[in-house]
Amino acid sequence: MEIILYHFRTFFIVFSRVSGLFVATPVFASQSIPMISKGTLAFFISLILYPIVNAHIPKTPDSMVSYLFLCGQEVLIGLIIGLTAAVIIQIFQISAEFYSTQIGFGIMSVFDPLSENNIPLIGHFQALLGLMIFLLLSGDAFILMGLKDSFVLWETISINNAESFYKIFFDIIHMVFIVSFQIGAPLMATMFLISVASGLLSRAAPQMNILIVELPIKIVIGLLSLAILMPIFFKLGGEVITKIDYYIRVLVKVCG
Repeated sequence: MEIILYHFRTFFIVFSRVSGLFVATPVFASQSIPMISKGTLAFFISLILYPIVNAHIPKTPDSMVSYLFLCGQEVLIGLIIGLTAAVIIQIFQISAEFYSTQIGFGIMSVFDPLSENNIPLIGHFQALLGLMIFLLLSGDAFILMGLKDSFVLWETISINNAESFYKIFFDIIHMVFIVSFQIGAPLMATMFLISVASGLLSRAAPQMNILIVELPIKIVIGLLSLAILMPIFFKLGGEVITKIDYYIRVLVKVCG
């Protein structure tokens, strides 16, 4: 009976961390997935991970209050890992923020069911594109690999490593913005050249209403450029998505 109780208590620690992962992780945290389905999936993932990470699970305290506090820490660790993956996936949506206004779609916004926010139309398209690349490259598997490694590298939360955690997490955010800018830079440059050409034409022929012609030209050229640059989006975004487990390992290794 004591052995069964011991395994139940240690299994629930694993389940707590996996449950925290499901709160913020892309796809898993979607509101379109019923809570029962999420709970069932988290249970089976925990069941698979338990024999693998059993040796690295923190020792369960005898006090119920301490045990509940430990489970709360595990939920927080899973939430941090899921949030790290969610920040990385935002690369495509953030890149659209750089050029959606220049193309002419900045005013138009739609409701994104994944982030539950109103985002520009191009941003919604980019978010779906990023989600497709994430699933095609088995991004969910990389997150689960990072979760497995987290049990080895990060057992409990400590205030002593908070500074290192902030540094690594903000380095990841910095990397996300750099890659987002690299994805959006070609379209930004294209829209800038169109604006410069429109300005020169308006000075050369002031009697022409360039603004009427400029907007549809920007939309057409912007969408064509978006289609032409799609392989670059796949390449840059794919390189980051395939390293999700690496970024998670770096984060938890510093904090562990």
